Amino acid sequence: MTDSTTNSNLKPCKSCAKDVAKSSKKCPHCGQKLKMGMFSKAVIVIIGFAVLGAIVAPKPGEVIATIADQAPTTLSASGKLNEAFSLMSKYTDLQRDNLEKEITDQVVQWKLPVYEVSKKEEGIYRIQTDSKWGHVGTFITLYTQSDDEVKTVESLKTGKMITFKGRITGTTMRNVDIEPAVLIH
Repeated sequence: MTDSTTNSNLKPCKSCAKDVAKSSKKCPHCGQKLKMGMFSKAVIVIIGFAVLGAIVAPKPGEVIATIADQAPTTLSASGKLNEAFSLMSKYTDLQRDNLEKEITDQVVQWKLPVYEVSKKEEGIYRIQTDSKWGHVGTFITLYTQSDDEVKTVESLKTGKMITFKGRITGTTMRNVDIEPAVLIH
């Protein structure tokens, strides 16, 4: 082999600066790892996507402000919606699936009776509403915006009425999922 061919296949080790073949994974002189493995590359890519997602994802405050400013639709929590999603409904799964597609992404403002309240994290609550009074049941992810709202939500009891505005995201167990939602005073 010629000197130029040999030199083009070599590179200096970052640790000991001695010439090493470009295809080597470890330096034969000092044992330093020269190439990054597939697992390390995959981890870096995943972390990169996570950071990018955190940067471009809308912040909860921005989403809440959008919901608060948006005019609600005229979709009612009673009538057809209640009939379709009640336990003894005569609607088929296909009809419920089609109705779910129709209502998803709509912003609604409803006044419904509370069944259960749980805290997801600071300022965010999961509220289940009761469906037995002629209204569809809901699972609401409610974002409080003040200490007074936190007190209000934490004092709710079963049967107490709550007025909220939020975006329909789908259904779960014949209940309408609404997230995010804000209290309406």
